[in-house]
Amino acid sequence: MQRRTFSLAVASTLLTGCAMRGSIEDDTAIKSGEGLIALRIDATVDGNLTFDKFVGERTNLSEMSQNFGHRGQFVLKEREIYFVRPIEAGEFMWSRFYIFGKFASFGYSSKFIVKPDVINYIGHLRITTSLDRAYIAVTDSEADMRAYLEKNFPRYARKYHFEKSLSSMRLSDQKG
Repeated sequence: MQRRTFSLAVASTLLTGCAMRGSIEDDTAIKSGEGLIALRIDATVDGNLTFDKFVGERTNLSEMSQNFGHRGQFVLKEREIYFVRPIEAGEFMWSRFYIFGKFASFGYSSKFIVKPDVINYIGHLRITTSLDRAYIAVTDSEADMRAYLEKNFPRYARKYHFEKSLSSMRLSDQKG
């Protein structure tokens, strides 16, 4: 019984350790080597969208990374949510969308880049589900994001350069 409790506690910590439920306060200091990530996510259901360091191809090690942790996650509600958060600079990929005890894997086909000391706008993500499938679409709503930042994060909007670096999705060969 103790072993099961410990396993659940570890899994819970891995899944919630870097949860991003909303945005930080305007003009909160960011650490050296970090940039601000700005995006809007519309979801048709509650869930968690995770991301990890970008990996160009699937390997045993990258699979283990996806199974036992991730760089961070966004906690989503069945509505539109804006996120403005600091994150270390680097290349990242959307890894999984968790819903109702199931998940959809997006890893290896997506990529977004975060540069240090700028506002990195990575797009407007729309996540929909149908039966046992999840879909993610990325669109450019730059004017909307700029207006949101000016209204809700005026200090950041004045202090940091705005850079558009939309999430991209790579096409893969169908198998089977």
